Amino acid sequence: PKRVYELADLTRPDIRFVNRQVGSGTRLLLEQMLATDGIEPTAIRGYEQCELTHAAVAAAVAGGQADAG
Repeated sequence: PKRVYELADLTRPDIRFVNRQVGSGTRLLLEQMLATDGIEPTAIRGYEQCELTHAAVAAAVAGGQADAG
């Protein structure tokens, strides 16, 4: 609904993000992709909000606690 199509969209002030925990493969890949695109993680609202599983991230989005994960 909020038209999040690319990484740069995560920096919009109306987008809330939920991340995987530090050290997870998903988070390492995301950090690599952000670096490639020149996006600072601090520019993403909720970047430090972490969940331990993909299912928990999906539940946070489905429950309205985040717009993307």
